[in-house]
Amino acid sequence: MSCVVGYNYKSNIYMAYDSIEFSPDDNTYRITPVDKCFIKNNILFGVVGSIRAASLIKYKFKIPNRGKIKDDHEYLSTVFVDNLIKLLTDHGCVNKSDSEDKYIANCNLLIGFHKKLYEIFQDFYVGEIIDPPYEAIGSNGSYAMGAMYALHHNEIYKVEEKLMMSLEAVKRFSTTICNPFKILRI
Repeated sequence: MSCVVGYNYKSNIYMAYDSIEFSPDDNTYRITPVDKCFIKNNILFGVVGSIRAASLIKYKFKIPNRGKIKDDHEYLSTVFVDNLIKLLTDHGCVNKSDSEDKYIANCNLLIGFHKKLYEIFQDFYVGEIIDPPYEAIGSNGSYAMGAMYALHHNEIYKVEEKLMMSLEAVKRFSTTICNPFKILRI
């Protein structure tokens, strides 16, 4: 289990995340060798769910050429996601519904792209995060969202402090994440 908190603050995209793998089968933790957030080709990725999917995206995903598509959302929703579906499907990280022509990933993503924050849901819908300018995905992300709601307009704290406090809130009320916490910015 894991939690990633994304924050678009003054056109800088931040992602904070924990560094563990949690096995609910036997309640064990271990530091994960693959960061849940990483930068690839000037895109900030945050991945929760399958560590295998995170590894594939980090090491094997080729960022597709956008061709003549100018709109970022259109690019992410079509060419980008189509290539992501292919990669994850080819390596067993996507289930296809028998009754519908629908793909379901075993991961969720946050993407920092061209000074905007997006979420790619399990059904590969791409949503831009606008208001509020933050989102938390993964285990008990609602605690992080509540903390970010309380901290967002408070200028006493730096962005990094707000993000760390949001993860601390998740850690306080759940057993599925723990330190060390890390932050990336693009």
